[in-house]
Amino acid sequence: MEQKKEQTPAVVEVENLDIPVDTLSEQLHFTVPANSKVSLLLDNKSITMGFPNLAFSGGRDSRIKIQYQEALFDAEGRKANRNEWRNKTMKGYYDVVVSDGGKQRVFTPLWIRVFRYVKIEIETRDAPLEIHDFHNLYTAYPLKENAEFLSEDPELERIWDISWRTARLCALETYMDCPYYEQIQYIGDTRIQALISMYVDGDDRLAKNALSQFYNSMQPMGLTKSNHPSSNSQIIPPFSLIFISSVHDYFMLRNDHEFVSTFLPGIRFILSWFLSKIDDTGMLGPLPYWNHVDGGTPEFREGSPPGITEGGSAHMTLLLANTLRHAASMFSYFGYSQEAENYMVLADNLVERTKKTCFDQKRGLMAETAGKKVFSQHTNALAILSGAFDSEENERIARQIMTDESLAQATLYFNFYVFQALKKAGRGDLFIESLDQWKYFLDKGFTTFPEHGLESRSDCHAWSSHPMYDLLNITCGVEPGSPGFQTVSITPQLGSLNAVQGTTIHPFGPIITTYKREKNGKLNCVIELPEGLNGTLKWNQSDHKLISGINKFVLD
Repeated sequence: MEQKKEQTPAVVEVENLDIPVDTLSEQLHFTVPANSKVSLLLDNKSITMGFPNLAFSGGRDSRIKIQYQEALFDAEGRKANRNEWRNKTMKGYYDVVVSDGGKQRVFTPLWIRVFRYVKIEIETRDAPLEIHDFHNLYTAYPLKENAEFLSEDPELERIWDISWRTARLCALETYMDCPYYEQIQYIGDTRIQALISMYVDGDDRLAKNALSQFYNSMQPMGLTKSNHPSSNSQIIPPFSLIFISSVHDYFMLRNDHEFVSTFLPGIRFILSWFLSKIDDTGMLGPLPYWNHVDGGTPEFREGSPPGITEGGSAHMTLLLANTLRHAASMFSYFGYSQEAENYMVLADNLVERTKKTCFDQKRGLMAETAGKKVFSQHTNALAILSGAFDSEENERIARQIMTDESLAQATLYFNFYVFQALKKAGRGDLFIESLDQWKYFLDKGFTTFPEHGLESRSDCHAWSSHPMYDLLNITCGVEPGSPGFQTVSITPQLGSLNAVQGTTIHPFGPIITTYKREKNGKLNCVIELPEGLNGTLKWNQSDHKLISGINKFVLD
């Protein structure tokens, strides 16, 4: 793990201690008289993680309470602007230390603490207590920010930076969904985290470890746990499908196919469970367990799409179809052509039956069920990704799901899939225009991105950091052109941006993409590929060959 000593957080409020706040912020060194009670509120200005250290002397039997929180709460229990601390209270976990009266004692907890705000409350007995120092030993997996994204929009750079802090604070010896609460590696979060790690750092060790951990969590019925390593056995069937897509991500991004091939038996096992659930309608029937796909969407009860308990969920059927296509590409590569063909036929059939049953001709959208009462961004994004429509329909539906506010709206997490659908539909330009949720957090004092919205439980949640990946993958347009990232395919979708520079990390070295739109509408492209890598630049339905080194184009 990376470890580094951080500066002492700024003291913003003091009670019952006759020392100016500014003085304490310069050096947290003070003495609490005997038989006294004092408290201090500290603001680190950004959320951090690690092992706090409190150094003190004397004050036998003094009680020191150190409380940690990502944000403070007002009288109504709301967090609101994270920069605001006046008239707010501290909640959350805490440590209690009782002094033995000795000199130069240092307390540090046995496990990480996560905080922006820290409250230190001290109650002395018959002897004064001297506080020497309080600081944090920042601890996290040693990811390096080797990639870069620059544009004329400064808010995008702030989103990039906050996404990176979010991703960093959700990684120790495994990925974590969030550092303050569960601290568990969940499949839904991990897929996004692994893509960020490989695109931004180039380090794939946590990604490989995660795939192995989830594979080892396989249950006898044919599904993985939703999270692992953990002592529970929570089952979220959609996450088992996302696990397969995560293997496919790694298959495309790394030339490590001996490792990938070890997962094929488990992929068969997972898919056989789902295929056994297809009923006479040709779609998935009722599904057991908790089929969480996106929390925070009111139309999706407890995070599950309509049709889960009754059968006939368009969302889950299309997710299965899309996963079957990912599996087919891997099985075909490894020589299992008959299985690959079977998976593709099954995917086509699932898409066809779902479209016949749930597509609403009047609205021109896929409904959640045959009743056609609920429509969502989620399921129409999956319809695009699973190949339900031709390119013209893809483009129309991409525009519609981003403008029709009557649709059930995706939250921060599922927007990862919505944005990928925009990219596939050739409307990645809409991605840049769809970052209002993230820009809103900039105005509300967030230093990491939350689980859902302003009043989320977790202020730092890995799945909300995907814009960092999206800026490289969608805006700069960098993705593998063939398995193992042996070639690159670059399809820039700049949206309203006129000047963009991005650096994406490839196993051979950095891929540097520079785009500048001229007043005449032409696009100047400079693409630098590392030695040994070639590929294709795609623009306006034309392909341009890319070779190792510097490639320059002026595109209409």
